[in-house]
Amino acid sequence: MKVIVSTVSNRTKVNGEVTRYEEQIALSAYPGINTITPEQLEAFGRMLKALGVKAITKLEVEA
Repeated sequence: MKVIVSTVSNRTKVNGEVTRYEEQIALSAYPGINTITPEQLEAFGRMLKALGVKAITKLEVEA
């Protein structure tokens, strides 16, 4: 199982310029396990927050 999110974030460069980033980030189940655990989802959310993600524009789940 894999979860793919398309995100939007703003990052400030050293010179103060703000740049908008759009990227895709994926979370995959552990090898040999077909599900993503609640702990993995929680950690994934914390990572997105730490990256400065402002919005999730698309969410895809692949079995």
